[in-house]
Amino acid sequence: MTQRLADAVVVGQNAYARGRKIAPVNPMYGGMNGYAPTSMEWVSTANYVRKNLVVLLMDAPTYFQQMPDPTFMVQALKSLIETHASKWEGFNMGLTVDWSETAIGGGGEKWHDLTNVTRAQTTPKCSVTDKYGRPFQNMLNDWIRYLMMDPDTKVPMISTIAGYRPDDQLPDTFTCTLLAYELDPNHIRVAKSWVVVNVMPKGTGDIEGVRDLTAPGELKNLDLEWSGWAVSGLGIDAMTQSIVDGMTLANANPFLRNAHIQTIDAFVADSDAGGYKGTMEDLGADVVMPSAG
Repeated sequence: MTQRLADAVVVGQNAYARGRKIAPVNPMYGGMNGYAPTSMEWVSTANYVRKNLVVLLMDAPTYFQQMPDPTFMVQALKSLIETHASKWEGFNMGLTVDWSETAIGGGGEKWHDLTNVTRAQTTPKCSVTDKYGRPFQNMLNDWIRYLMMDPDTKVPMISTIAGYRPDDQLPDTFTCTLLAYELDPNHIRVAKSWVVVNVMPKGTGDIEGVRDLTAPGELKNLDLEWSGWAVSGLGIDAMTQSIVDGMTLANANPFLRNAHIQTIDAFVADSDAGGYKGTMEDLGADVVMPSAG
């Protein structure tokens, strides 16, 4: 029987596990590159495999509320970010250490002095295929023209909406906030997370027209880059964990989902000639000796 080592994972207030939502493997075990592999520690050889991010919209630009159809604007943005984007990237919290070098003697050796530590810049990017009628590009176009700046007037067009006079143009009026997080393999505990504020589109993507009678039509694939200031840390992880805990995972099993279609369409059902059911019934009506009952 497999027996896991009693302290195979680091938990509680121990070292680098403190405050983390996932108990990491204890690196004291599972090292297989010493004199010889230690087979009794095989469970501890489990490696980290990065999982896909979940990206959520935390809040929308406040001036969306002044648009002609504010609910639709928010829903369009939420669906683009959370369910339609096929890829998100650009989230990073890695640290970089800078140092100065001083030559030691003439042999080529150098002394290093610590001079700085910086964190990687988060620049969110996503890929999405626009739908029939280009709803996502239309939404981005209106967002930029009405809330940020019109290219011709250099003024946000929200000021032109009859009966509305905006008070200011602070960033919360035209930017949104994103939450991006990665969970453990069981989709329960937060591995890492980012809150990104001051998020706005850096463009709509090209809106071009082409005529080529020899070429097939093209899908409109949008590669969108966003601005943003990211905050991360144990406090962000704790907040994210509270949001994850509030999501009901019970029975969220696509294998158990009801069929999305429950019956044969009546128009098709009325056309039995040549069909499977019709041939069965024709045979049943054309037998020498029907079954009893």
